[in-house]
Amino acid sequence: MTAFNVYRGSKLIDTVFYSSGTNVDAAEVKQSLINHDGYDSNIHVTKARKSKSKKDLAPVHLAPIDYSPVPDYNAKEDGDYSAWLVSNNID
Repeated sequence: MTAFNVYRGSKLIDTVFYSSGTNVDAAEVKQSLINHDGYDSNIHVTKARKSKSKKDLAPVHLAPIDYSPVPDYNAKEDGDYSAWLVSNNID
């Protein structure tokens, strides 16, 4: 499948697709869009770049997240909740 982006000025207004067996260039696509589909003659057509596949993307390494258990809060024993959060280093 081959994709072509259609612009009016700098604004992308459409993307059209042709099957892999169809051998057309941007100029032919433009003429077809103007003559057959009624597009404005001021359009600009470019062949769309292929998006990167997952295998082409750089791996992302994330730092491990500390999921240490949070102590239980008990209002009668621990008192003020805000002070309890601070004393347990909880943001």
